Amino acid sequence: FTIYLVNNPIRLCFFFFLDKISYFPVDVWMFVPESNALCVKTEDSSVLQQIKPKEEIQEGDSRAETHDHRKDTQEEGIRAETETEEDTEHSSDTDSDEDWRAPFSRSVSQNRMRARRTAAPNSGLSPKADGTERKKHQCTVCIKRFRTVKELQRHTRVHTGEKPFSCSVCNKAFAVKVNLTAHMRTHTGEKPFSCPVCKKAFTQKSQLVVHTRTHSGVKPYSCSFCMKTFARKGNLTVHVRIHTGEKPFSCSICEKRFTYSSNLKNHEAEAHTGEKPFICSICNKAFTQKGTLSVHMRNHTGDKPYSCSVCKKTFVQNSNLTTHMATHSEEKPYSCPICKKGFPLKNSLIMHVRIHTGEKRFSCSICNKAFVQKSNLISHTRTHTGDKAFRCQVCKKTFALKSSLAVHMRKHTGEKPFRCSICKKKFAQKEQLVVHTRTHTGEKPFSCSVCEKTFARKHQLTIHIRTHTGEKPYSCSICEKRFATSCNMKSHEFCHKKRDRRL
Repeated sequence: FTIYLVNNPIRLCFFFFLDKISYFPVDVWMFVPESNALCVKTEDSSVLQQIKPKEEIQEGDSRAETHDHRKDTQEEGIRAETETEEDTEHSSDTDSDEDWRAPFSRSVSQNRMRARRTAAPNSGLSPKADGTERKKHQCTVCIKRFRTVKELQRHTRVHTGEKPFSCSVCNKAFAVKVNLTAHMRTHTGEKPFSCPVCKKAFTQKSQLVVHTRTHSGVKPYSCSFCMKTFARKGNLTVHVRIHTGEKPFSCSICEKRFTYSSNLKNHEAEAHTGEKPFICSICNKAFTQKGTLSVHMRNHTGDKPYSCSVCKKTFVQNSNLTTHMATHSEEKPYSCPICKKGFPLKNSLIMHVRIHTGEKRFSCSICNKAFVQKSNLISHTRTHTGDKAFRCQVCKKTFALKSSLAVHMRKHTGEKPFRCSICKKKFAQKEQLVVHTRTHTGEKPFSCSVCEKTFARKHQLTIHIRTHTGEKPYSCSICEKRFATSCNMKSHEFCHKKRDRRL
């Protein structure tokens, strides 16, 4: 190239004659140094580069190219090691985030070397341009390619499960040596990675990367089903199981499967060891873990710390909120093969299909009554045990069912969320609205099998049938006289009390 020097700062162009003419503009400041050197400031660098006299250029370029080649080789090695760590993420206990790379600046000589490497005689790409020649070692299982045999061997451990690197303290094994190095810091207490914002220190670089997102608010991982975003890839992986219904953790004893590893640990402790050291002070229910007891206590206190950002509905557990959020998603990828109704969650579809098949997998061990859902069985069991775990914080009345407590609370709040579309009358319970609507429609869906008399309420039919059977399930506590209805029994007992007052 040729530089023309003038008295004022000017913009010049360096022309490199490769396969075609390219130019790189630079700003030049002219001064007269004693060493006859020229100081140049490039557009992509904030430091002044010195262009030495002609007799020193060849020697300097040779050293620069050798240094740059070595630096490029080191960078390729770093990238290869990083990719290897990502390939073995299943063998690591770290939360690897492969989307982060440390920024680095390129010198002018690096740009020049890159321009020479990418140039080809006929303006075509060289075989190495797309990386196919450099990644010539292919995995026979998943077809992934690697640059070296060593990288391929590391990757193969993902499929074989081999973990040749073990901790000398706790004997925990790892597939990659770098993961063992990071693990050893948990024993030594070393935390070499610190946050530049809050100065908090971490043992692993990946932990620092995830932590910095709490300051920036970046959530790069999004759910393809409901578009919810997450700061960690691991959190997204766990969240997706809500949509897919995947249960990757199985009990080694009974082979029961679970969505979360924590649920598996609870199951193994409860079902197979029987030890439950944490006991509720209100209902005496026992738990294997203190955290589970803390969550259970919210049922008594009514504390619901997790609220939906869409409808403001609150929940006792975060997992319940996560499941609920899927109901707001417009996408319903799971459809019933019988009635074509769509569902956002696979578990919801499974429950729905049982309505068509009549399957009731959960049966009561006392009365053998069967239920579609396990939660319904748990609620039913309390009718036998007399357990009333849900207490009203206003009047201290207890209930066996959580739904019963919710309905009861409306007596204190005066809330009546169910309104008749015909006369606009409001009700505290949905069942009350359903029965009320029949007064407008005249519907009487319950008929007696003996005399074919019809009724609007099932309870009315039950009482009527006793006129045919002669059943009198209610008895007076004083004279033991029996009655068909509780109302008649209470009226009779009142007569005893009235007579006692006269005496």
